[in-house]
Amino acid sequence: MSLTIAVITGASAGLGEAFARAVDVHPAFRGVQEIWLVARRGERLQALASTLGSGRGVAVVADLATAEGVEGVLARARASDARVRLLVNNAGFGLLGPMLEQSPEELGRLLDLNVRAGTLLLRGLGPRMDAGAGVLQVASAAAYVPAPYFAAYAASKSYALALAPLA
Repeated sequence: MSLTIAVITGASAGLGEAFARAVDVHPAFRGVQEIWLVARRGERLQALASTLGSGRGVAVVADLATAEGVEGVLARARASDARVRLLVNNAGFGLLGPMLEQSPEELGRLLDLNVRAGTLLLRGLGPRMDAGAGVLQVASAAAYVPAPYFAAYAASKSYALALAPLA
């Protein structure tokens, strides 16, 4: 019998933490055996996992802006033969200011996290989803309008929004 999981990225704070708390108590997810809380900050993930009333929270420390971080989550799913009931692609960040003044490294990290990681997690975990499983692509109002001082972030959220129907 395989493990049934919900995967929530960016779970260490903000919307990710709120999604984790909501999944923990929502009746639709009673059959989920583990709620994988994925982010870079292990201490915050452990603290969140310890406060989830069901005891199903599992801290999965991974820097999703790196190929190793994404592959670590996918490898864990393969190793446990997990079936995914829910994927919440929430991890992301923005850069404020003129894009031409942002370093290529900063921009690359933003795109790796906001675009690449969510896409590869969806592609890698999608085959582990049964009928009725869900995907939540977290976007932003910035996805709908050009934002000169938030350009790369807005473009990355437009991508997330465009990818959602394909899930």
